[in-house]
Amino acid sequence: MSEKEEYCPYCGSVIESGTQFCQNCGAALSEVEKTSKVQIIQTPPQASTGYYQQPAAQQGPYHQQTTTVYAPQKKADDAMGILSLIMGILGWIMVLPVIGSIIAIVLGHIARSRSKSVTGLVGLILGYSFIIIVGIIFMIIFIPLYV
Repeated sequence: MSEKEEYCPYCGSVIESGTQFCQNCGAALSEVEKTSKVQIIQTPPQASTGYYQQPAAQQGPYHQQTTTVYAPQKKADDAMGILSLIMGILGWIMVLPVIGSIIAIVLGHIARSRSKSVTGLVGLILGYSFIIIVGIIFMIIFIPLYV
């Protein structure tokens, strides 16, 4: 782009010199006086509130009203982490002792790879700790039989 950029007087987007229509809003630029001024207002959307305030209306045949647009926040999908936690608990209360712990470990790793899920981490800890304790108990029981 050149050092002196031209802007659409209706929407404020950068336009190429000599074009007849704005690529952004479609306004006819041949009717525009070269002395018209555009105020560019750039405000990034605030992710914490989920709202974006459009810039103030520009002068010209197209009058934009100030509009507030709601952009919903994307919720983290933590279903795998929750299932990992449930399976880890079911393993510890002996409803699904070994199978529940193995499922908790697998689902916990999936949840941690998708997002840094705390519930997935807790499911992993419960699953691994139960498997380790079961392994220690088996070693205590079966090693003396072979010695």
